[in-house]
Amino acid sequence: TISRLAQRSGLFDPIRTLVSDGIPVYGSCAGMIMLSDRVLDGREDRPSFGGIDIAVRRNAFGRQVDSFEADVVMPVIPGDPFPAVFIRAPWVEETTDSVEVLARVADPGSPGRIVAVRQGRLLATSFHPELTPDRRVHQYFLQIVKGDARAAIPSGQPRSTRRQLSTPSAGSCLPSWSRTLKLPLAPVVATRQATRRSTTPF
Repeated sequence: TISRLAQRSGLFDPIRTLVSDGIPVYGSCAGMIMLSDRVLDGREDRPSFGGIDIAVRRNAFGRQVDSFEADVVMPVIPGDPFPAVFIRAPWVEETTDSVEVLARVADPGSPGRIVAVRQGRLLATSFHPELTPDRRVHQYFLQIVKGDARAAIPSGQPRSTRRQLSTPSAGSCLPSWSRTLKLPLAPVVATRQATRRSTTPF
């Protein structure tokens, strides 16, 4: 939908040029898809802006009824784990050495699904920080914009929990676009518990 609207409005090429020229951009959920260079299950007539050398899979965690929250620990954000909201979220399946993995959510049968990445001035997350009352991700974003962000060195790979959303159909996978600078982050792992899969079409 984002790609189609951007093409129809004449904004696709200008935005892609800005991203290529190095404008700081942050994309969450669908925004991660739009910032990826490769969409594994995408359509040729619905290109992405690109910029981050990753391959993503759309709706990778399941349908809307499979939406969930996971307490993701990010060393650059002080305090408790961040309550990340995943709604029909993508995950990253392929990266290159130029991409820094910022966070993972463990998934049965995998060492951990990549849900946050950075490449240069481009940041992308599978989850929606804007759908929680917790402002720390955006506060950190503002610190980065002002040039006040400091690197954080993790002492290990902290674990966290996952819980099903009580009303998964209430949300929708709306993109959140912001601007950011280079993030000095490190990989983090969150534990993902198994949830049911639904065949109910949406």
